[in-house]
Amino acid sequence: MNYAEDRLDRRSRRTSVRNVHGDIAVDLQRAEDTFERLRGTSTPTVSAELRSAHELAGKALRDKGANAEATRHFGLAWKFAREGEDEWAAVGDYAQMCELAGYPEIGALALLFCHSGGRLDAESDLQADPTIACYIAFPPMNTVIDKILDSFESFSDQIQTIGILTTASDVLGALSISHKGQKGDAGDQLKRMRDFIMRQDQSPVEVPCVLQFWDGEGNSSRSMPPVIQLLLLKLLFSSPFGGPFLELACLSMAFLPLHFPTVGPVGRMMARNYKSHWAYYVFIRYLILGEKIKKHRLAADKALIRHRPVWDTVLVNSDGISCDKMQCRLSDHCRRVLNELSTDGKGSSVTISAPALAIAPLYVIGDSHVLSLAWQTIKIGHSRRILIPYPATGLKAWHVRQCTKFFTHSNLHTVLRRLPFTNTDKRRTIILSAGEIDCREGIGGSLIQGYYNDCSDAVTRTVEEYLNAVASLAEQYTIQILIMPVAPHAYRSEKNGKSTGRAARRQTTHLFNQTLRHELLSPGKKKYDYIFLLDYEEFLHEDDANSPTGYVLNRAYNADFTHVSGAVVKLLENSLQSCGCDNSII
Repeated sequence: MNYAEDRLDRRSRRTSVRNVHGDIAVDLQRAEDTFERLRGTSTPTVSAELRSAHELAGKALRDKGANAEATRHFGLAWKFAREGEDEWAAVGDYAQMCELAGYPEIGALALLFCHSGGRLDAESDLQADPTIACYIAFPPMNTVIDKILDSFESFSDQIQTIGILTTASDVLGALSISHKGQKGDAGDQLKRMRDFIMRQDQSPVEVPCVLQFWDGEGNSSRSMPPVIQLLLLKLLFSSPFGGPFLELACLSMAFLPLHFPTVGPVGRMMARNYKSHWAYYVFIRYLILGEKIKKHRLAADKALIRHRPVWDTVLVNSDGISCDKMQCRLSDHCRRVLNELSTDGKGSSVTISAPALAIAPLYVIGDSHVLSLAWQTIKIGHSRRILIPYPATGLKAWHVRQCTKFFTHSNLHTVLRRLPFTNTDKRRTIILSAGEIDCREGIGGSLIQGYYNDCSDAVTRTVEEYLNAVASLAEQYTIQILIMPVAPHAYRSEKNGKSTGRAARRQTTHLFNQTLRHELLSPGKKKYDYIFLLDYEEFLHEDDANSPTGYVLNRAYNADFTHVSGAVVKLLENSLQSCGCDNSII
């Protein structure tokens, strides 16, 4: 359940870049041969072979950008998986593929379906139309699904009616005490944290058992493996719906760190075995809880640059995040999507329901850096906007090109098609983030298709191709696109032997941002309509004589040494006023 590892494995098996499509074709043929050979037979051994063949086909189709077909094969692999670890691995692969296909809500429901005791009937005739936008592996009209969706609404109603008084700073303090050796087993620690969170005098918020994915004990559900818990956290937090998904993601962060402290042997093991999932967990943990800042320091320095924890925004002070229950219910949206995809949604993308927020949304699309802005509020003149994330996981600037055949490119287009306004004639605005992964692992790599050996030429070519492709997106989807720069990397010690690579990455990032400015900000050089650069990157700098660029990321904006925190929102606000975009359509 690690697409990055799968890509590395495929790369290691080929002798040249030109063979990548050949490898995909070979894998698809191997899978098809297995399907043909085992057609009409049914034994445990056959089921295991079919599962492996469907996984192979799913990975191959994903890597050629056929995301819809890939969800079908990963769903069928889940169908043939054995109960236990195999089943969790299969449903995890399927859920992650649903996200990569642009349907994170389907992935989240699949994980909770399995957690709640839902079963797939291996003998049932599940819908298997390869043209469906996202294959629904579980029964879409099912008592387990109904129970999950009803539980989400009940939980959210409690949050909105009763509320939670405990702040993110309070939670960090309680976690600190727990990590320092508070007595008791994991169950005792969870109970103490639950009592601490719900300590107000009024009736406490009760989280339905089917939603307590961090605690499989004491209820009838099946306990989620650690990596599945981290995946579900990501799907809940980064899905563009807010409401119950976001509220549950925030509340879970009071309990998940009891199992997964970021410092210590557990964290090192998770980082080693599940690198990308652990990185997301550490990042999201910071975004939700922030960092503990002493009250006297906050009082003494009103201008202190700090990230506002999403916990405080969502659970303590809704600030317009909460949906109007009469206009936008998550359960209604999910049932509509399940119905359309399982009946008449063939070959199309099901538009997401626009959340009925007190403040209008501004969607932030692209790589993982969009989460830095997630669920923060910005001011535009006399109005405000809520920044809603909709990630296209793994997106590179190079992948935006029209000729790209890869899951990130297909995912980006699905995300854009699903926005609630891209099927109208009125031009609207999105924020787009891409380029950091190019700078980290793509540009200058001799095995990466399309790049030159000289890094400077490669960066220039990449940025030009990126902007040309973005210009096409602006016309195709009738949108104004605000480009995020690539944030500089934070200071890291040179003791772990990675200083050379980090120095090269800083130089590449510097050149990438310079080229963006040259293309989008040069006087008299307006080459691209409806594309504007949010030019706040230089305000993120902190002088560092040891860096080849003379600077690193200012520590005040650092979230996890790779991403910036939500404190960047103020800089983004300022850049919006000066970038030249049409603020009336934001």
